[in-house]
Amino acid sequence: MSTSLPANIAWALQMNPRITTLLLAKYPYGHTYWDYLDDLVSNLLDAKCKGIQEKFADVDSSNKFESTRSELEIAKLLCTVGKQVELIPDSYLVGPSPDLLVTDSNGQAYVEVTRFNEDELVAIIVEELRQFLKHQSIPYRVDVSIPDELSLPATGYRSMQAKKDTAKTVMEKFKQEFPSSGTPPSEITAEEVTFSISKSTQGQGGPGIINSALIVVPSHQYVDRIRYLVTWKARKRESWTGDHLKKWYVIAIDTEHVYLEEEDVIQAVLGHRVTEHIIPLQEVQEAAKKSWGPFLEKIHLISEDRTYFGSRGVFLSDPICKNVSGLIVRKDQKVWFVPNPFAADEINDSRLAAYV
Repeated sequence: MSTSLPANIAWALQMNPRITTLLLAKYPYGHTYWDYLDDLVSNLLDAKCKGIQEKFADVDSSNKFESTRSELEIAKLLCTVGKQVELIPDSYLVGPSPDLLVTDSNGQAYVEVTRFNEDELVAIIVEELRQFLKHQSIPYRVDVSIPDELSLPATGYRSMQAKKDTAKTVMEKFKQEFPSSGTPPSEITAEEVTFSISKSTQGQGGPGIINSALIVVPSHQYVDRIRYLVTWKARKRESWTGDHLKKWYVIAIDTEHVYLEEEDVIQAVLGHRVTEHIIPLQEVQEAAKKSWGPFLEKIHLISEDRTYFGSRGVFLSDPICKNVSGLIVRKDQKVWFVPNPFAADEINDSRLAAYV
């Protein structure tokens, strides 16, 4: 059995040996996951994508690694359609940074990538853990196991606030049970979230492997989930200034949900489409059978189907979406792009209709 990583992914992770160790605990040498990552990095290198090593250097947990993997998948997609892509490190801007800088003959865009399945509770706990553990005199690694009932992602601001409240309660209990001096217990449980504690072998403490249940969003919540992700990520642009505001801002959602369809995406951002099929009178149908069809269509006794929007999506209904130039959704080999004709003037460009 091989005891080394494939060459391309080994190069990509050179600046972050800690995350390599964490991933090897989950995916041993020879696992097919490493071959998949190696091919992904190889494709980006062939496309002259910049910032690969620097992007992986920011990764400090398995959860963050999965988010970064989605960023690489979106970068690969954009490279495939002829764009120049640079992966942006977290420190790129003073405030919250986008994930990709994308350039083509029409201009530049910032792209913000999020995973449809991303568990906001995990993100909050990981960030709290990171801040807490870096102030400990002895470096500890903490693995986290999230139960099924806490793994369903938010579909609105109320459910997001509930997740924040739960995460705050969980971390308060963890900190209370983590001793200020002496050796901590090997395991702490708070609100059914289990923290497994061990001394770090990397000389630096931090979150380790995050085990969360397979997150399945019920299909009737697909539209709500997309709307939530778009409006949540739209807020990131609010902190930017100067020339950064002149770049198009595209949100990209990476998903594995097999039942998600393009109509869900359109309904989320533009609205629900309704198609009316008008059935001609019986006498008209009989006349059409006698070769009168073209004439009957010309005078509209036979009408074409009529499609209209019966509701408004977030591009039309939520002012925060003026920050968004368009939405990419990637589902395995399928890609959907919806431009935003209603974006703010400085990021509104009809050429984006053919962006992907």
